[in-house]
Amino acid sequence: MENHHLAGAFSLLKHPDMNFLQAMPKATYDRLRKLVIELVLGTDMKQHFSIIGQFTALHRTGGDSQATGRKMALKCSDLGHLAAPLPVHLAWVSRLEAEFFAQGDAERAQGLTISPLCDRTKQGITKSQVGFFEFVALPLFTNFTARFTAAKPLLRGVMANYHHWQAQAAVAAEPQAPAQGG
Repeated sequence: MENHHLAGAFSLLKHPDMNFLQAMPKATYDRLRKLVIELVLGTDMKQHFSIIGQFTALHRTGGDSQATGRKMALKCSDLGHLAAPLPVHLAWVSRLEAEFFAQGDAERAQGLTISPLCDRTKQGITKSQVGFFEFVALPLFTNFTARFTAAKPLLRGVMANYHHWQAQAAVAAEPQAPAQGG
């Protein structure tokens, strides 16, 4: 998805009426293009654990890498709805689930294998939020806010939304009482 978005964006810049960067010197444009590609690809979940690992290692050794710090900040921004007030977060989750299901519908229509969490006949992302928070969000925001302590309010927001999903999962796991007959 990230590669597709990059290709589409840079393709649009080939049109003179859409290229707001056309006055930029070529060397500057090339540096900007490289940085944009690095940052957008840094949001790809395929690189998620590698980026967190690099950031954590640098943090433990007292090292400093602006590139890794930028990627972590961008990852937090990309998943920023996780730290938003609950109504905002829930609206984003609903939109994401609708987008995933639309992708799954398109894959089904083309006879392709339906991507994980995209099959509307199965569990969607709303049912996998506790795991997503535990394996993706909490390590990301915990590591980021350990290094950048002024960002601690983000972690508090993430924790509040995580507790919401834990409560939802607990309710869903409760045994259902048999219906009372009359």
